[in-house]
Amino acid sequence: MQTGEGIIRNGKGEKQRIVLMNTKIINALRDYLKDRSRYSEAEASNFLFVSKKNESLNQTVVNRIFQQFSSKITPHQL
Repeated sequence: MQTGEGIIRNGKGEKQRIVLMNTKIINALRDYLKDRSRYSEAEASNFLFVSKKNESLNQTVVNRIFQQFSSKITPHQL
């Protein structure tokens, strides 16, 4: 986060990608990581965003979360 870059390790096609993050995203991630650290199950996970079962979030869950906040922005656009 110090460089404003994030690495997606296993993206589409199992390719690694680098994404640029602005200050707003970096601050949101820092806030999320503070909350995430309160859950002992999440600490053992290799995933940044975890489900209640300590697994990665699946596409359906992510789409549902995005729809709660915006009808215009989708995970694919990110």
